[in-house]
Amino acid sequence: MNPFTYLLVILLFIAPLSHATEMKEGVNYCHDPESVAKNKALLGDHPSDLVIIRLIALRDGLCNMIDSGQITVDQGIDIFSDEKSKSIVQRSKEVLTQTPYLSI
Repeated sequence: MNPFTYLLVILLFIAPLSHATEMKEGVNYCHDPESVAKNKALLGDHPSDLVIIRLIALRDGLCNMIDSGQITVDQGIDIFSDEKSKSIVQRSKEVLTQTPYLSI
């Protein structure tokens, strides 16, 4: 897969991991069936992508901590959002180092 296409796929599919565009403060999306299904499909489509694996594992762990009362939903959202942002930067750097530059 073309590195630019790879980045685009990641950016488009990472959103379902966090419901970033529709997250509401204090709302727990951990057990949302649509979100769980999207994550399973995403992992199935990219089973060796360490960025996706890490984000899904982080989400699962944060959901467990929320369910057990160790952290609040808002803390989980903040932690996941920070890691998601770092992952996007990491993937962007990977793509930039793999993409040949055009000289004019």
